[in-house]
Amino acid sequence: IDHRRAGEVDVARDQRFDRHGGAGAAAGERSAERLGFYVDCHEATTVRPRIATVGWRGMAESSRSQGSQVFRDGLLEGTVCVVSGAGTGLGRETALEMLRLGATVVGCGRRAEPLAETAALAAGLPGSFEHETLDIRAEDDVDAFFDRLLERHGRLDVLVNNAGGQFLSPAEAISPKGFRTVVDLNVTGTWLMTHAAATKAMIPARGGKIL
Repeated sequence: IDHRRAGEVDVARDQRFDRHGGAGAAAGERSAERLGFYVDCHEATTVRPRIATVGWRGMAESSRSQGSQVFRDGLLEGTVCVVSGAGTGLGRETALEMLRLGATVVGCGRRAEPLAETAALAAGLPGSFEHETLDIRAEDDVDAFFDRLLERHGRLDVLVNNAGGQFLSPAEAISPKGFRTVVDLNVTGTWLMTHAAATKAMIPARGGKIL
């Protein structure tokens, strides 16, 4: 993009880009591998994509597909993976992707209904999905969760610490109690899950991955 005066560059909602950052084929014919701009101008130019998630529609549609769009089939066969917060959002999509790759996924979350919805989406995928309700802030419940998992599977290869939360509020409007709730969930809960997975499964097995 070579502009000699200030202005804005809009990216069309249905535009796709080729691997060199240029305009590619029509929407749906080419996925975006890389999006880059070189701006040469004497005055400030603003590059403003109209949407920030290029390809999201395709990713959403892939939730119901049998295979991964990124990794080779069977990549995680034989592995046991835990995904916290597996009932919604990124946790659900992470669990489904691992299932497409053949993993045994044990999902957990505070609410049973969203986990059941994830289980319904997992039906027919190559891996297997189990789920339990769990408040990751409760130390005894976290320990019992991993004890039951090891009784059933004898190993744990991957822990994805996805569960977390935040108030949609300016920082100055969050009360001390609210802040403690955020810390308990995002920090203490994540530490409890990580500590239990490491001490009960990964350190004895001399291996494992925690995200």
